[in-house]
Amino acid sequence: MVPRRGLLALLVLVLPASARAQTCFRARPGPDCRWTWLTESGARWLSSNPAGAARSHEFFWTVGMARTIGSRSAAGFAASFGTDHVESGTYRLALQARYRRWLPPLLLDIGAGPILAGSGDTPVGLNGVSTHASLGYRGLVALDAAFDAHRRNLTGRTTDTYVGFRLGGLPGVAFGVVTPIVLIVRALGSGPDVAAP
Repeated sequence: MVPRRGLLALLVLVLPASARAQTCFRARPGPDCRWTWLTESGARWLSSNPAGAARSHEFFWTVGMARTIGSRSAAGFAASFGTDHVESGTYRLALQARYRRWLPPLLLDIGAGPILAGSGDTPVGLNGVSTHASLGYRGLVALDAAFDAHRRNLTGRTTDTYVGFRLGGLPGVAFGVVTPIVLIVRALGSGPDVAAP
Protein backbone atom coordinates (compact mmCIF):
# COMPACT_ATOMS: atom_id res chain seq x y z
CA MET A 1 0.00 0.00 0.00
CA VAL A 2 2.87 2.37 0.72
CA PRO A 3 4.33 2.24 -2.84
CA ARG A 4 0.93 3.06 -4.33
CA ARG A 5 0.47 6.06 -2.02
CA GLY A 6 3.97 7.25 -2.83
CA LEU A 7 3.32 7.00 -6.56
CA LEU A 8 0.04 8.88 -6.34
CA ALA A 9 1.61 11.57 -4.17
CA LEU A 10 4.34 12.06 -6.77
CA LEU A 11 1.87 12.19 -9.66
CA VAL A 12 -0.45 14.77 -8.12
CA LEU A 13 2.42 17.21 -7.68
CA VAL A 14 1.87 18.25 -11.31
CA LEU A 15 -1.68 19.39 -10.50
CA PRO A 16 -2.71 22.78 -9.15
CA ALA A 17 -3.21 22.67 -5.39
CA SER A 18 -6.95 23.32 -5.77
CA ALA A 19 -7.32 20.19 -7.93
CA ARG A 20 -5.40 17.75 -5.74
CA ALA A 21 -8.23 17.16 -3.27
CA GLN A 22 -10.56 16.14 -6.11
CA THR A 23 -8.22 13.86 -8.03
CA CYS A 24 -9.25 10.21 -8.40
CA PHE A 25 -7.29 7.18 -9.42
CA ARG A 26 -10.33 5.11 -10.41
CA ALA A 27 -12.81 6.57 -12.91
CA ARG A 28 -15.93 8.01 -11.28
CA PRO A 29 -18.36 10.63 -12.55
CA GLY A 30 -18.59 14.10 -11.03
CA PRO A 31 -18.90 15.72 -8.61
CA ASP A 32 -16.81 13.11 -6.74
CA CYS A 33 -13.83 13.53 -9.08
CA ARG A 34 -12.69 16.78 -10.63
CA TRP A 35 -9.72 15.03 -12.27
CA THR A 36 -9.17 11.34 -13.04
CA TRP A 37 -5.89 9.62 -13.83
CA LEU A 38 -5.93 7.53 -17.01
CA THR A 39 -3.78 4.51 -16.18
CA GLU A 40 -4.60 1.83 -18.73
CA SER A 41 -3.06 -1.15 -20.41
CA GLY A 42 -4.31 -3.99 -22.55
CA ALA A 43 -3.92 -6.10 -25.63
CA ARG A 44 -5.49 -6.03 -29.05
CA TRP A 45 -5.64 -8.29 -32.07
CA LEU A 46 -5.71 -7.44 -35.75
CA SER A 47 -9.10 -7.90 -37.39
CA SER A 48 -7.14 -9.27 -40.37
CA ASN A 49 -3.63 -10.72 -40.36
CA PRO A 50 -1.46 -9.17 -43.13
CA ALA A 51 1.29 -11.08 -44.86
CA GLY A 52 4.60 -10.81 -43.06
CA ALA A 53 3.11 -10.09 -39.65
CA ALA A 54 5.37 -11.35 -36.85
CA ARG A 55 2.30 -11.96 -34.67
CA SER A 56 -1.39 -11.11 -34.67
CA HIS A 57 -1.48 -9.16 -31.39
CA GLU A 58 0.19 -6.26 -29.64
CA PHE A 59 0.17 -4.64 -26.20
CA PHE A 60 -0.36 -1.03 -25.18
CA TRP A 61 0.08 1.19 -22.11
CA THR A 62 -1.59 4.57 -21.52
CA VAL A 63 -1.13 7.35 -18.97
CA GLY A 64 -2.90 10.69 -18.85
CA MET A 65 -5.55 12.79 -17.14
CA ALA A 66 -9.18 13.72 -17.76
CA ARG A 67 -11.14 16.60 -16.25
CA THR A 68 -14.78 16.14 -15.32
CA ILE A 69 -17.28 18.17 -17.34
CA GLY A 70 -20.71 18.28 -15.78
CA SER A 71 -21.95 15.17 -14.01
CA ARG A 72 -21.36 12.48 -16.66
CA SER A 73 -18.58 13.58 -19.02
CA ALA A 74 -14.82 14.08 -18.90
CA ALA A 75 -12.18 15.21 -21.38
CA GLY A 76 -8.41 15.18 -21.35
CA PHE A 77 -5.21 13.91 -22.94
CA ALA A 78 -3.17 10.74 -22.71
CA ALA A 79 0.08 9.34 -24.09
CA SER A 80 -0.23 5.80 -25.40
CA PHE A 81 2.74 3.50 -25.99
CA GLY A 82 2.22 0.29 -27.97
CA THR A 83 4.23 -2.56 -29.40
CA ASP A 84 4.03 -3.32 -33.13
CA HIS A 85 2.68 -6.62 -34.43
CA VAL A 86 4.61 -6.58 -37.73
CA GLU A 87 8.14 -5.43 -36.96
CA SER A 88 9.37 -7.22 -33.86
CA GLY A 89 10.99 -4.90 -31.33
CA THR A 90 9.39 -1.74 -32.67
CA TYR A 91 6.74 0.50 -31.15
CA ARG A 92 4.39 3.44 -31.56
CA LEU A 93 3.87 6.44 -29.27
CA ALA A 94 0.68 8.46 -29.72
CA LEU A 95 -0.78 11.52 -28.01
CA GLN A 96 -4.57 11.28 -27.88
CA ALA A 97 -7.32 13.67 -26.94
CA ARG A 98 -9.78 11.70 -24.80
CA TYR A 99 -13.51 11.97 -24.14
CA ARG A 100 -15.45 9.92 -21.59
CA ARG A 101 -19.17 9.55 -21.06
CA TRP A 102 -20.64 7.72 -18.09
CA LEU A 103 -23.68 5.56 -18.81
CA PRO A 104 -23.89 3.96 -15.35
CA PRO A 105 -22.56 1.41 -14.75
CA LEU A 106 -20.92 1.57 -18.21
CA LEU A 107 -18.27 3.97 -19.45
CA LEU A 108 -17.86 5.02 -23.09
CA ASP A 109 -14.35 6.20 -23.95
CA ILE A 110 -13.13 7.71 -27.24
CA GLY A 111 -9.61 8.80 -28.15
CA ALA A 112 -7.84 10.16 -31.23
CA GLY A 113 -4.56 11.85 -31.96
CA PRO A 114 -1.24 11.86 -33.80
CA ILE A 115 1.41 9.13 -33.68
CA LEU A 116 4.52 11.11 -32.76
CA ALA A 117 7.15 8.36 -32.65
CA GLY A 118 7.43 4.84 -33.95
CA SER A 119 8.89 2.46 -36.45
CA GLY A 120 8.54 4.68 -39.50
CA ASP A 121 11.40 6.08 -41.55
CA THR A 122 11.35 9.17 -39.31
CA PRO A 123 11.59 7.94 -35.69
CA VAL A 124 10.17 11.17 -34.26
CA GLY A 125 7.60 13.30 -36.05
CA LEU A 126 4.08 13.03 -37.37
CA ASN A 127 3.98 9.32 -38.28
CA GLY A 128 0.23 8.82 -38.51
CA VAL A 129 -3.03 8.87 -36.59
CA SER A 130 -4.25 6.59 -33.77
CA THR A 131 -7.90 6.23 -32.70
CA HIS A 132 -9.87 4.00 -30.35
CA ALA A 133 -13.31 3.53 -28.85
CA SER A 134 -14.12 1.36 -25.84
CA LEU A 135 -17.14 0.43 -23.76
CA GLY A 136 -16.42 -0.82 -20.28
CA TYR A 137 -17.56 -1.39 -16.74
CA ARG A 138 -16.76 1.40 -14.24
CA GLY A 139 -13.47 2.19 -15.95
CA LEU A 140 -11.98 -1.13 -14.80
CA VAL A 141 -12.37 -3.38 -17.85
CA ALA A 142 -13.55 -2.59 -21.37
CA LEU A 143 -13.94 -4.01 -24.85
CA ASP A 144 -11.77 -1.96 -27.18
CA ALA A 145 -11.73 -1.24 -30.92
CA ALA A 146 -8.91 0.74 -32.55
CA PHE A 147 -7.86 2.07 -35.94
CA ASP A 148 -4.33 3.26 -36.74
CA ALA A 149 -2.97 4.78 -39.95
CA HIS A 150 0.82 5.06 -39.91
CA ARG A 151 4.12 4.24 -41.62
CA ARG A 152 6.45 1.30 -41.02
CA ASN A 153 9.98 0.66 -42.25
CA LEU A 154 9.13 -2.70 -43.82
CA THR A 155 5.59 -2.25 -45.09
CA GLY A 156 5.35 1.50 -45.73
CA ARG A 157 2.12 3.36 -45.04
CA THR A 158 -0.55 1.09 -43.67
CA THR A 159 -3.89 1.07 -41.88
CA ASP A 160 -4.71 -1.43 -39.15
CA THR A 161 -7.99 -2.24 -37.41
CA TYR A 162 -7.94 -3.97 -34.02
CA VAL A 163 -10.24 -5.41 -31.37
CA GLY A 164 -9.16 -6.21 -27.83
CA PHE A 165 -9.52 -5.31 -24.18
CA ARG A 166 -8.51 -2.35 -22.05
CA LEU A 167 -7.96 -2.40 -18.27
CA GLY A 168 -8.05 0.76 -16.14
CA GLY A 169 -7.29 1.76 -12.56
CA LEU A 170 -5.40 -0.81 -10.50
CA PRO A 171 -6.09 -3.67 -12.98
CA GLY A 172 -4.54 -1.52 -15.70
CA VAL A 173 -1.47 -0.81 -13.59
CA ALA A 174 -1.09 -4.49 -12.63
CA PHE A 175 -1.39 -5.72 -16.21
CA GLY A 176 0.93 -2.95 -17.36
CA VAL A 177 3.62 -4.03 -14.90
CA VAL A 178 3.31 -7.80 -15.31
CA THR A 179 3.17 -7.84 -19.13
CA PRO A 180 6.61 -6.25 -19.73
CA ILE A 181 8.15 -8.64 -17.20
CA VAL A 182 6.64 -11.62 -19.04
CA LEU A 183 7.84 -10.28 -22.40
CA ILE A 184 11.37 -9.77 -21.09
CA VAL A 185 11.50 -13.26 -19.55
CA ARG A 186 10.25 -14.78 -22.81
CA ALA A 187 12.80 -12.82 -24.83
CA LEU A 188 15.66 -13.89 -22.54
CA GLY A 189 14.47 -17.49 -22.64
CA SER A 190 14.36 -17.59 -26.42
CA GLY A 191 17.90 -16.27 -26.80
CA PRO A 192 19.79 -19.61 -26.86
CA ASP A 193 17.32 -21.06 -29.37
CA VAL A 194 18.36 -18.63 -32.11
CA ALA A 195 20.34 -20.54 -34.73
CA ALA A 196 23.67 -19.17 -35.80
CA PRO A 197 23.92 -18.11 -39.48
